[in-house]
Amino acid sequence: MTISSIGLSRILEEDEPELALRLFPINVEAVRSGALTMLRRDQADTDMHPFDDQVARFLSTHAGDARLYSLIGEIRRRSGAQEDAFAAFEQALVLSKTEVDALQWTLQRSLDQGDYAAALDQLDILFRRWPNRVQPLAPIVLDVFSDPGRYPALLSRLEENPPWRRSLISTLSREPEALSFLARIVQDLAAGPAPAGHSELGTVLSALLGAKLYDLAHLTFIFTLTPAEQEVAGYIHNGRFLLRPTGRPFDWQIRDHPGLTMQFPGESQARGGDAGGLRLQFNNTPVRNLSLRQTLALPPGAYEFAFTVSAADARLPKGLLWRIACVGSNRIVAEAAVEPGAYGPTPATVELFIPSDDCPAQTLHLATKAIGENWNDRYSGSVTFNDFHITSIGS
Repeated sequence: MTISSIGLSRILEEDEPELALRLFPINVEAVRSGALTMLRRDQADTDMHPFDDQVARFLSTHAGDARLYSLIGEIRRRSGAQEDAFAAFEQALVLSKTEVDALQWTLQRSLDQGDYAAALDQLDILFRRWPNRVQPLAPIVLDVFSDPGRYPALLSRLEENPPWRRSLISTLSREPEALSFLARIVQDLAAGPAPAGHSELGTVLSALLGAKLYDLAHLTFIFTLTPAEQEVAGYIHNGRFLLRPTGRPFDWQIRDHPGLTMQFPGESQARGGDAGGLRLQFNNTPVRNLSLRQTLALPPGAYEFAFTVSAADARLPKGLLWRIACVGSNRIVAEAAVEPGAYGPTPATVELFIPSDDCPAQTLHLATKAIGENWNDRYSGSVTFNDFHITSIGS
């Protein structure tokens, strides 16, 4: 046996396993590759015993290789020797508790036998070691643990904040039938030691809104507020910008815009700054397609929308206005213009009516009337907003 034949065997072990074994008869990778190739053909009349014998011979020199026991387990499972197969899978897991094939088949056996506690442990190991298994196995989590009797065990595991929790939530959020289940999970997590983070909540809320489950989305938002967030709740959440916006639906959603700089004076209170508010400093450029908005959940009825605004040498050539529009139809139900110039805190109010049809949720957003970027229409100066609120004025 030469070094060159061993090296060539290693090169050929995946594509030409039989030739690789002739060059280097104890190449365990070539044995695995050849057996797996035959298993993938999935032919019912294939005699698996030669492969069983061939793989088993390698155990004398590779007794600690969990993959060989896993492969023997699969060969015997295909041959109908179920007990022998799972004995091999269990031995594989003794040697390596993260051996993926053995884990998946013992998981299936646990589910078949109704041992859901063991199944949850096996899913936990699989998801931690093999994150790419979260997506294909997420439906099992939904099917098994949405059962009221099994749900508490899953919730308890999720309260430990395992590293796969965010991936599971993201995967299930793409399944319409999982959305109510997810809403329950993040609501229940809010009362536990590891509440869902802004990213997890944003994923669930966005999925609920995308499925037009507006009421469930808003209830989920309300039930997952922290104590500090509860203090600034209302028809408009955090209307004084006393807290940093989280970006999730029903809170302020803000993206940077090259034409202006946004500041939150409330964050400097400890240094003697203003009590709350949002300051927009314009950068002497055209301004359009602003990304400053909040999703609302106003029931049908009449309301007053109000805020305070101040300005310092504000030049707003294409206007600046707050709009409230119905989600879906984009029907505008309120519009409040911001005056240019220089002035101190000034109240602004506008009445609106939410119809009983075709307006299940709304968006409050800041806009200009600019259609294109005309450099003759440059915005400059600053505008500061504070004390956004909506109050009911009766039916």
